Formats: sequence, structure tokens, C-alpha cells
Amino acid sequence: MAADARDQADVVLRTLIEDRRWSEERFAENGKHDPLKNLTGESSLDRAVASTKEMIAHMDKLLAELRADSAKLAVNGSTNGHGSGPAQGATIDTNSDVASSALAASPSLINS
Repeated sequence: MAADARDQADVVLRTLIEDRRWSEERFAENGKHDPLKNLTGESSLDRAVASTKEMIAHMDKLLAELRADSAKLAVNGSTNGHGSGPAQGATIDTNSDVASSALAASPSLINS
């Protein structure tokens, strides 16, 4: 599930980039300029692309951490004194709803 969310983020990024290109072409065809870009140096789509790239980088980091933690648990089966854990040799599904919820619950992904 977490990997699915990451894949969806890629689709969103590609769509935003395409929409930005289309918008810039329309402004150029009409001899106009994006008012927000004139004011701030960035269009709303520029900001959305940058924010989405940051979100994807954060998701990649979280997924890597989940996979590393899963691998550690699978190898040594220990909980490092944090209560009961998986049985020796058990693995954690990084595509689980819990992993997805952890990614979705991070407000910094949305407000970056």
C-alpha cells in the first residue's frame, strides 16, 4: 500500500509537470504572463511541482527506513527491548496499511 502511494505520487508529479508546460504554452500563445509568477518568481504549478518532489523524497526516505527496519527484524528477530515482536525470521510488510498510514499522517508532506 505504501509503495502504491509512492507510485501515485509519481503520476501526480508527471501530471503537474505536464500541466505546467501546457499552462506556460497557453500564456505564451496569448502573449500574457502568469501573474503569480510575475509577482513571486514562481507559478502555483512551480510550487506544486517542488512540493510534490519534496513529498516524494520524504516518502522514499520513509520507505527505505521501513525496509531497513523490516530487514533488521527479519535477520535477528529481536525487538531491542521494545516489547514482543515478530517471531524469529518474520518480516514486516512495508506495503501494509500501517505503513501507508504512517506516510499519510505526516503533515510535513503536505505543507512543505
